[in-house]
Amino acid sequence: MANIKVAPFTINLGEDVNLYDVYCPYCLKSIILKAGVGKKVERDAAPLSRVSDADKPEPSAPSEATAHFWEVNDPFAFENLGFSKDDPARPNLKYLACADCDKGPLGYADRAANEYLLAVEMVGYKIENA
Repeated sequence: MANIKVAPFTINLGEDVNLYDVYCPYCLKSIILKAGVGKKVERDAAPLSRVSDADKPEPSAPSEATAHFWEVNDPFAFENLGFSKDDPARPNLKYLACADCDKGPLGYADRAANEYLLAVEMVGYKIENA
């Protein structure tokens, strides 16, 4: 039997690529990214820290200056993900949200750098036999 786990967690999620399917931490049913598709990178967490507290998902956005993300360079690599309108303060930035329940942000897209980033600790993971 598989369970969907949401941070905090103590399991190895993958050093280079995501070892597990990534799910929405809110509805727990929507697959966001299949296992093995996202590359683990460290990037600026500031775009997520600018979201108001009322809009922050549980668990909360990274509090450090940088955070770990699952990166893809093609928006069609995602299974079920929605994009916000451009951030007026940063025209090339869009927030990522679950396409089923519309909750987020789960990460952000930097269109200038062609990076689509899901925050490692802001999503859920389907763990077999957990």
